[in-house]
Amino acid sequence: MIEDKPENIEDISKEIPVIVYDCSYNEEIHNKNVIRCYSWYDIYEKIKKLQ
Repeated sequence: MIEDKPENIEDISKEIPVIVYDCSYNEEIHNKNVIRCYSWYDIYEKIKKLQ
C-alpha cells in the first residue's frame, strides 16, 4: 500500500506495511510497518525489495 494521509497511514500500518511518500504533514508518523520513501524511484526500489 502506498499512502500519504496521516490518518490512513496510522490505520493501515496496524495491519500491513505502508509505503509512505515523505511529506511535512506525515513526518511524525513512525512505526515498524511504515516504509518512508523520498521519490517515486525510491518507492519503486522498495517495492522490488518487498517482493
